Amino acid sequence: MSKSALREAVRSLIVADPDIQPSAAGHTGYIERYRTHCGANIGLETNGKRHQNLYVEGARVDLTIVGDIPHQRYLATDFDRAKPNSNLFHAEAFGQADVIRFKLSEPQQAQRVLAELKR
Repeated sequence: MSKSALREAVRSLIVADPDIQPSAAGHTGYIERYRTHCGANIGLETNGKRHQNLYVEGARVDLTIVGDIPHQRYLATDFDRAKPNSNLFHAEAFGQADVIRFKLSEPQQAQRVLAELKR
């Protein structure tokens, strides 16, 4: 699957889910920001070069369930040194929350992460 096809597949999963809406923060040129019905923030990178990134709030996912999906954790206290993607942050999206970036290679990985966010 091409990266653009993967991005469209992940976007389709998000948009089709009635429990996920665009964030009040809106989208940027590089990130689409969404929020689940229970307030979990989601960021879909729209121009990744090497893989498809899906960003979520660190406290909202259990890595014992989805930790097999390639990921990197970014602590809010370290954002000044290791910013995950500055387009994520807005008062209405992520704020100062810890972030996990999932490096997706197939739509099923996104399905698993999204399901975990809605638990």
